[in-house]
Amino acid sequence: MNIRSSIIPAFIASLTALVLMPQAHAFTIIYSHDFSGGTGALNGTPVDVGTANWVASDLFRQNGTINPGPGSATLAFTPQDGNLYSLDATLTGVTGAGNDWIALGFANGQSLDTNTASRFITGQVIGTSWMLFRGSNNGNFAFRGLGSGSNGGTTDGQQWVGPLANEGGGDVDLRILLDTTGGPGTWTATWLAKRPTDADYTVVRPATAMLTESMNSVGLAIANPGISGGIQSFSLSIVPEPSTGLLLALAGLGLLGRRRR
Repeated sequence: MNIRSSIIPAFIASLTALVLMPQAHAFTIIYSHDFSGGTGALNGTPVDVGTANWVASDLFRQNGTINPGPGSATLAFTPQDGNLYSLDATLTGVTGAGNDWIALGFANGQSLDTNTASRFITGQVIGTSWMLFRGSNNGNFAFRGLGSGSNGGTTDGQQWVGPLANEGGGDVDLRILLDTTGGPGTWTATWLAKRPTDADYTVVRPATAMLTESMNSVGLAIANPGISGGIQSFSLSIVPEPSTGLLLALAGLGLLGRRRR
């Protein structure tokens, strides 16, 4: 029996979980919002944790309801070198047809307008590191945009890998890890997702070098008049340095490498 080939895949899966899913209590929370307000417009509403007000199209409501149409809801934020950021959102009851979607991401720009120039693709709000989840089984995608042209935010878009690649609609948790720890010119992003019934997040696009390190907002966007759903929670946090457990795991990987092949 090949001990290395049988043990290492399971070990690496555990190691990935350690890297990508740090404990929530260790986070430094920058923004957090649970959308427990009324039916009024989200625009101008302060976040529950942090210091910022939402800049949002009238399609986004304080209770997390999303009305159909194109637009965005963002918070001002500029990432700094030397951190690992976790951007998270829980979406509920997402429905739509064809290319209708809801997105989470880092971006450039903010807008309270309801139009196609405010939805991470082009115009006033352009996505940099972002991901979209469709209301139908028409393919989910992750981007590292801010390219030139009429659809600059969709630059280098790739379809998710894994079981959620074409599985749209319903409830989903989205996460983007933006790693700036290496300093200027080295930033990367990793995109993850999970269903409520999943034990852990799944990497839907692995760590990829960013096309730009210029970003000044974070938030959500919606694409078309056919999309609807809700936002249950939104947060932006700084993830701490690797834990002792991770270092032990790395040491374990070294030990495995010395086993009989």
